[in-house]
Parts: sequence; C-alpha cells; structure tokens
Amino acid sequence: MMTNRDIIRRAVFWLLLALFIYAPPFASVLRAQAPVDVVRAVKAGLVARNYEFHLVPDTDPDGSEDSRCGAFAITGRAAYQLAQRGYSVFLIAKSPGQNGCTYAGQRYSHDAIVVNGQCVDILFRSETRNEPAWNLCEQTPEPTTWRPPFPLDSENPAPPPPPIVIPPAPPHVQIVDLSGLEAQLVALDAKLDQHIAQEEAHWAKVKGIWDGIMKPALTFVGKYGVPALVAFLAGAKTQ
Repeated sequence: MMTNRDIIRRAVFWLLLALFIYAPPFASVLRAQAPVDVVRAVKAGLVARNYEFHLVPDTDPDGSEDSRCGAFAITGRAAYQLAQRGYSVFLIAKSPGQNGCTYAGQRYSHDAIVVNGQCVDILFRSETRNEPAWNLCEQTPEPTTWRPPFPLDSENPAPPPPPIVIPPAPPHVQIVDLSGLEAQLVALDAKLDQHIAQEEAHWAKVKGIWDGIMKPALTFVGKYGVPALVAFLAGAKTQ
C-alpha cells in the first residue's frame, strides 16, 4: 500500500517528466508568437525576394526617401501581419515635412507603429541596417495620426485610409454661484413687502381722513348748506 509520501513523490516525478517533454516545444510556440518575430519574418521574406531596401551607410545621418521607404516596406507589412494576428495596430501618419515614407499619397512613419495604444519602434538603425526590434517610443503620437494598416503586396495599393476622427470634447460648463443672487432676491422681496405695507398704511390714513373729516363735511353741506343756499337765492330773487 502506497503512503502519502509515495503518492506525492510519484506526482512530482510525472510533473517533471511532462515539463521535460512539453516545455521546449511550448516555449518555441510562445517565441514564434512574439511580435518582434513577426517583424523578423517579414524582413526575412523580403530578403528572400531580393527586395531592394536602398540602405545607406551608418555615417549618413539623414538617409533618403528610398531608404526610408525601404524601411517602411518592413514596417507596413509587419503592421498588417500583426493586425491579422489580433493586435490593435496602427500606422503613424506624418506631415510632408517630417521623416517618413510617402505611400499612395500618404506619408507614414518608416520605423514605428502603434500597438495596443503604445508607440513601438520596430526597426533598430532603420535605413542603415533595418534590424527588427521592439522598443517603446519615448512618446506616443496623438490618435489623430493613427491609420489602419493595409496590405502592401496587393496589386492595387489601398488608398490612404481616412483619418481617425476624434470627437471634440464637450464644452466647458461654468457653474455659476447663485447664492448671492438668491440673497438679493430675498432682500428685494422684503423691500417689496415693506413698500406694500407703507402703501396700505398711506391709503388707510387717507381713508381715515375721508371717513373722519371729508365725508361728514360733505354730508353736512349737502344736507343743510345746499337747501339754505337755495332758499337764500330764492328770497333774493323775489325782492
């Protein structure tokens, strides 16, 4: 009967045997799927086709349009191959005055692409050696310069894809503090109430004068004064 120690020892043995048998080919599969290996494979395919990269000497700091487009032959194809493998890949558009390669009317970076939102330099010593690499750029360009990759080996090159339109940011909404206005409205309402009270007091006073003085006086005049005046005028006429 096997003890617990024997069971553990046998399990460890079979685990080590499985790692010994399957780990090397599994590691080679992982290495084959590395993005930089795609760049290597693209360059190797172009070399096998005797593609002319128009390399310039290491002493040439500026290079040429031909040497940059030779580098872009690798960069553009590698970007498309990576996109086919499920990576989020974009070419980087350049302005006419910037270093790059003009292809089908659009200028592109000849040695860098955007992968999963990060700028990656995939060629070391581009234009002079075009060595496949995988180095993060110091800065990722704005998304407005990102362009989808396309196949460079088709008979009819794809036209430059439309630029990625980034929707404008919503307008800044300024929050206005209305607490001061609220206080002013409260004060104005109080003044309005005070004015109404003053008006009511004024008209109450006027009504008091009317009721206490003017109305009795007019009543007296109408009751006694007018008849007396009529009688006086009538007597004066008869004399």
